[in-house]
Amino acid sequence: MPTLQDRARQSEAIARDSISRLSNERLASTWDETSQVPVTRAVTITRGWLMDELEARMNTLDVRNAKSPTSLGQAVSRFDQWLDAECGAAEGQTVNVLRYLY
Repeated sequence: MPTLQDRARQSEAIARDSISRLSNERLASTWDETSQVPVTRAVTITRGWLMDELEARMNTLDVRNAKSPTSLGQAVSRFDQWLDAECGAAEGQTVNVLRYLY
């Protein structure tokens, strides 16, 4: 019989796999939607998984762009740029994460 921890790990793996299959547009809209709901433990965990996926995709783009012969290099990663924009946004203002996914 699976333990509670085993079921939790299974559920997380399923959730992360589902998130990884989202289009950039859907991932960005899901991020935005979760910022509009009351904060609960489940929402916080979900936003953590979404953020992990956002970071992975942005890092992949950074690596791809760094290999380009026309690249001048990027001092700050897309993910860090996005976080800086999020932190610097006025209260109630949203930052379009989709901008950092292309």
